[in-house]
Amino acid sequence: MIQTAIMEILVSILIAAVAALIIKTAWSSMGLTLVVVEGASMEPLFHSGDLVLVQHVPPQDIHVGDIIVYQGCGGKLIIHRVYLICNNGGTYCYVTWGDNNPAPDTPNMICSTCLCTLDGIYQAAVPYEKVVGKVVEAGGFIYKVPYIGALASLLRS
Repeated sequence: MIQTAIMEILVSILIAAVAALIIKTAWSSMGLTLVVVEGASMEPLFHSGDLVLVQHVPPQDIHVGDIIVYQGCGGKLIIHRVYLICNNGGTYCYVTWGDNNPAPDTPNMICSTCLCTLDGIYQAAVPYEKVVGKVVEAGGFIYKVPYIGALASLLRS
C-alpha cells in the first residue's frame, strides 16, 4: 500500500515536470518567458517575489511607459519602466527608471556606453541588445502572479 502511494506521487511529479517542460517550450517558441521580480524598485506595481510574463518584441514595439526587462551588469535582470527612447547610431536605446526610484537607472546598473539626452544632460541608456523583453500587458492588465516567484527562488537556493 505504501509502495503504491509512493508510485502515485512519483508519477504525478513526472507528469507535472513533463507538462512544465511542454509549456516552457511552447512559450519559448512564442518569445515568452517568466521573470521573478527582485527588490522594491517597481513598487507598488510589482513586489519582490511577483512572477511576470515577458515577451521578446522588436525594438520599435517598445514605447515610453512600457515596462521592460533587461540584462544589467553581471547579467542581473532588471525590470523598469521606459522613460525615454533615442536612436544612438542606429541602435535603439532606452532610458529606464524604477517607479519607486528617485532617478533614472545609472551606468553602473546598465553597463553600457549607450547614451540619450534628457533635458540637455547625457543619460545612461539600455541598448536594445540587452533587452530581454517587454512585460505583457493587455487592456491595462499586467500579466503577473503575486509573490509566487518567491517560492521558485526559495526552491532554487
